[in-house]
Amino acid sequence: MKLNITLALLFLCFSSIANALDIYEDKVHEDNIHTATLHPIGYPFATPIIQMNTQDVLLLEFDELGEDVSDFRYVIVQCNYKWEPTNNSVFDFIDGFSDGYINNYDFSFNTTVDYVHYQMTIPNEDFRITQSGNYVVVVFRDSESEPSLVKRFMVADSKVQIQNPAVAITRNPSLRDQLQEILFSLDHEGFNIVNPFQEITVVVRQNDRWDNAISDIKPLHIRENSLSFNYNLKIAFPPAKEYREFDIRSLRYRTERVRAIDVRDSINIVYLMPDGMRQLEEYRYEGDGDLNGKFLIDVQEGRNEDLEADYVQVNFSLPFDNKISNGYFYVVGEFNNYEISDKNKLKFNDFHNAYEAKILLKQGFYNYQYVFVPNDNPKVKDYTLTEGNYYDTENDYAIYVYYRSFGQRYDELIGFSFINSRLNRY
Repeated sequence: MKLNITLALLFLCFSSIANALDIYEDKVHEDNIHTATLHPIGYPFATPIIQMNTQDVLLLEFDELGEDVSDFRYVIVQCNYKWEPTNNSVFDFIDGFSDGYINNYDFSFNTTVDYVHYQMTIPNEDFRITQSGNYVVVVFRDSESEPSLVKRFMVADSKVQIQNPAVAITRNPSLRDQLQEILFSLDHEGFNIVNPFQEITVVVRQNDRWDNAISDIKPLHIRENSLSFNYNLKIAFPPAKEYREFDIRSLRYRTERVRAIDVRDSINIVYLMPDGMRQLEEYRYEGDGDLNGKFLIDVQEGRNEDLEADYVQVNFSLPFDNKISNGYFYVVGEFNNYEISDKNKLKFNDFHNAYEAKILLKQGFYNYQYVFVPNDNPKVKDYTLTEGNYYDTENDYAIYVYYRSFGQRYDELIGFSFINSRLNRY
């Protein structure tokens, strides 16, 4: 009887959190929470994806500023390929308990800014996931249904093979430097697909980004045991240019992109070198410094980057002749999930004739870009002026294949592939 009551309460808790959002985005919902990451253990740059029936484990990490410990809980939510919660019972996809407390935490030390660092693994001793597809881990404060943060991850059960994935020059000569086109086919021998146009959906991502992912991709041609996705211009991404970068692993000396360091008692301040508009700049390959938008937490004057890396106010500067009235510039990267918000909006400084932003970041190595968002269409992110495009730009791409048979209530992830625009050219 006690077990049944516990399971019922668990299900009610899950339903409450699952209904909190219609679409789950990678997002931090509280200003006091920073540096939320989810990745395979030991691989901080890798995509948060695990294979069914393996020992794969993901690590969730985040910091809460201050000295006090909070009672954080988590819940695992199953989503469809659009990241909408499914109608499945939690018992359909979880063996164990779908929610619990995050009990693994520790306090920062030798830092100017105090914080508590939290960790949890997916899966862990309390649960395992029994169905492939899309999932989110929702972190919330005990007794509250509003999420504190949400991180997406995927569980794959590989049943099909992605054949000959490649990055190609578009067949439209006028767009040669404006787009990188993704081509591939799908071999499903041994896996029966009755109606490919209804049962198969493909999603393609650039540099692990969700904000510009191309979804709802259906096969172009159907052959025996093979599906072709060699479209013209349908699966194509602006390549931009190599990411900008800065290194704040040490606050004792200035690195190449750091103009000045102001060490204070309350918070340390880093001033980056002024950036320029790159639309007309000649393309150059950045090599090891280009992490395709990612970041790495690290500190040189310490042994434990999780707890000894300090939080720093980083000042960005983008010189511009005059203030413009039809939109705003933002600084984006994986560190803020390419989010457009007041936190990363640049404001015009009349004295410096530059757009400027101040962002609190943990010590490490960062990639970033600037983007323009017009007032009349806030959903548009325009990199043309700030970054420009060049076909030879090195980018990573991921292809995900989802399958839903007739009457099924969730999308299986039955195949995926990672390719690089330099290593996998057509």
